Amino acid sequence: MQRIMNVIYKLLARMGDVTLFMKELKQCFSIWCNRSYKRYGTLWVERFKSVLIEDTAACLRKVAAYIDLNPVRAGLVLGSKEHVNQVFQEHCDLFGKRRRDRRKPHAWLWRFRTDGYA
Repeated sequence: MQRIMNVIYKLLARMGDVTLFMKELKQCFSIWCNRSYKRYGTLWVERFKSVLIEDTAACLRKVAAYIDLNPVRAGLVLGSKEHVNQVFQEHCDLFGKRRRDRRKPHAWLWRFRTDGYA
């Protein structure tokens, strides 16, 4: 694992090409995982895709919502409501704001609307 962290540090220090960074990161992690768990082969099915994201709050909120709702779109969770509640609680834990009785997930998700009213 230390080797992976060293590679990440070196690549971030000279961050020129994100695709190269991801290639080396995935390769090092695959080697480590294969050795640790006595397995072989790749860990990722698809290739890395790089998309430029504008540095605006609205754009970053939409990207965060897109990432959080990926399991719903892929059909990996049974219901979107349960998944949204879980994601909301994880975000509350992440930011140290565990107020289940005050905040409701639907109010938090209102900020991620895509119809122009966000």
